[in-house]
Amino acid sequence: MFFVGISMLLVVGSIVCFSLFFFCNAGSVYKICAWMQLASSVCMVMGCMIYPDGWDSEEVKRMCGQRTDKYTLGNCTVRWAYILAIISILDALILSFLAFVLGNRQDKLLPEDFQVESKDHA
Repeated sequence: MFFVGISMLLVVGSIVCFSLFFFCNAGSVYKICAWMQLASSVCMVMGCMIYPDGWDSEEVKRMCGQRTDKYTLGNCTVRWAYILAIISILDALILSFLAFVLGNRQDKLLPEDFQVESKDHA
């Protein structure tokens, strides 16, 4: 639950970062959002991997039968919420990749007056 909550906070934070378009370079904003989306997907992966570890609790055994154990559901099935969580992992990975690509393209579109010089040219 902790990692899924952190993941959702990162997603909301990346939406709030859209306000940075008023203050920062678009390429920088895309890269900030990309890193936040990538961290969100990592947290969601951890949450989805840890979630089945709790299936051996007494409450789950009472509902799903005594054959229930860690990573074994017994008489129960995986429903839509867990599948949507896995889809959200793929979505966050695709969005972070897209944001990195857009950020790099935006940096190349800047006029030379606004580009940051590398240390090799100084």
